[in-house]
Amino acid sequence: MNDRSPLSWSVEFGEEPGWWRQVQDVDQRSGTTLALFNKCIGPEGAEALAELGLPSLEQLTSLNLGGDYRSSNDIGLKGVKALAGLGLPGLPQLTRLNLRRNAIGDEGLRVLAEQGLPRVPQLTYLDLNGNGIGDEGLTVLAERGLSSVPQLTYISLRSNLIRSGGAEVLAERGLLSVSKLTTLDLRYNFIEPEGANALAERGLPNVPHLTRLFLSGNSIGPAGTKVLAERGLRSVPQLTDLHLRYNYMGSNGTKALAELGLPSVQHLATLNLWKNNIGPEGAISLAERGLPSVPQLVNLNLGGNRIGPVGALALAERGLLSVPMLEDLNLYGNSIGDEGAKALAKR
Repeated sequence: MNDRSPLSWSVEFGEEPGWWRQVQDVDQRSGTTLALFNKCIGPEGAEALAELGLPSLEQLTSLNLGGDYRSSNDIGLKGVKALAGLGLPGLPQLTRLNLRRNAIGDEGLRVLAEQGLPRVPQLTYLDLNGNGIGDEGLTVLAERGLSSVPQLTYISLRSNLIRSGGAEVLAERGLLSVSKLTTLDLRYNFIEPEGANALAERGLPNVPHLTRLFLSGNSIGPAGTKVLAERGLRSVPQLTDLHLRYNYMGSNGTKALAELGLPSVQHLATLNLWKNNIGPEGAISLAERGLPSVPQLVNLNLGGNRIGPVGALALAERGLLSVPMLEDLNLYGNSIGDEGAKALAKR
């Protein structure tokens, strides 16, 4: 504990909120982590934090202002402007920044990219999940923001409004600046086959240390899956987690992944293909050609894929023998029948 008086709140910002006690506590003990997750801070609270609190917390390495579906901080454009202009300049040691679900939008991301990120060059973790970010904001981040944080190893852009154009700019200009990246999360956007192609051909070659790739819910289809498998995965041989659920891969996309993609990522531990309508043919391709390439697999999610008894038999008789380390197998909603269930029960 230090001998300073507790940080003072200003009536200019209204009644003192309960979360201010946490700021005071971190200051008093010279803490390095400030977690204000789901505190309903709002724009004015973010302004107060940036003006009254953060300038005294120069030792901070982690700042969590995120939220989730239950609640959020909703700092918005006004709040992120204060954070970028007044708060982040006083945090030169910051390595983790969580702004999940704060409704900052494209303009807020522009401010963060141009004014905030240059102040925190040691940043390794950036969470921008669920902020209403589209191609316009992502373009600014890719062209002018990411070059300021070359140490970045984790970025989440999950559940935004990113389309193929944004994915292309990220692939061609953004990822070039963050070659140390190990986690890329683009789940639940709208990148479609064109965006997947750009990532595979021009993005992933820039991040050779990637270990976790999340592309679920992007409608990349069989065509996007094939390009990712054939040209993308070979650029990230250290990949351990691949999430492609809800992508309409079908049997053709699954066959491409099994034959062309999985042989390039032999350290894979988690493969999530939930709800891709892979069917019996896709399951057979995985069993015969895909799973033998990933012997270290621990988690396999094939739920909701209509593989039927034929697909279940292929997995039981040929596929699962190739993955002796498997601990978690999800086959929910596949209508495998008694015959398929009995065959799997023996493995």
